[in-house]
Amino acid sequence: MDAKDHAAQEQRCPTADAPTDGYGRPVQQKSQEAQVIRSSWVYFILAERNQCVNIGHTCDLRRRLKELQAASPLQLEVLKAVGGGVQFEAKVQAQFAEDRLHSEWFAYTERLKEFIRDLPAEPW
Repeated sequence: MDAKDHAAQEQRCPTADAPTDGYGRPVQQKSQEAQVIRSSWVYFILAERNQCVNIGHTCDLRRRLKELQAASPLQLEVLKAVGGGVQFEAKVQAQFAEDRLHSEWFAYTERLKEFIRDLPAEPW
């Protein structure tokens, strides 16, 4: 996604008046419920047959998976999704820049597998 696409995505996602960590991800609120507010997700979607992962961000993960699946001849699977926005997505993509195949698609390397495995599991 380029900056123009990110700006459009941010406008479509609902905003939450929630504090964020250094990566732009919402952090846990200190309240009686202590709930985490989610306005967007950073996702890792695997195209298993050719061992590549789409790293992106969306406010509607189910819709995004359907969009990607409609454009792909390969079966896709969400490996993990974590709360986060454009900043966290950009940091992850920069961290794995050497493994970029095309656009938001990255080689499913051992390093990326470990990174995804170490992320907190969150229901989406």
